[in-house]
Amino acid sequence: MAHVAIHPQNRFGAGVNPADVVAHIQNIIRDGWSWPEVRDRARAFEVQCGEEGKRQIQQNKEWVSESEGILAPIVEEDVRILTIATTHTTQGLRCILNSTVGCADPKLTSDGSFSKEKILEISPAMAGPVESGNHLMNKFFNQNV
Repeated sequence: MAHVAIHPQNRFGAGVNPADVVAHIQNIIRDGWSWPEVRDRARAFEVQCGEEGKRQIQQNKEWVSESEGILAPIVEEDVRILTIATTHTTQGLRCILNSTVGCADPKLTSDGSFSKEKILEISPAMAGPVESGNHLMNKFFNQNV
């Protein structure tokens, strides 16, 4: 999931609401993972080349910084795609994988951070999406054509 970030135009430039990311992923954990639902809705663009790509990554770093530890950190060299749909879902998966803060449910956390182990006990079907997420993007668009 390190290769997935938020497209700067997602939600008309607002990105995501970190609290909504946490609430959304908690709902998915509670209700159960659905590959078809996510795959059918997922849409993303490739990170652009050059200065525009750097700007796209920088915007994500700013959103992460402003989230006060709720959103997972961005490693510039790893990011390949930017989501415009299922963004709260992919960011929630990144939060679990990176054990970020923001979730108050002790059944899902350890020491105030998401606990992948606890979450996978509750929802084993999330193991694949949390670990790789590679199969999430059904529609992937190249912006550099």
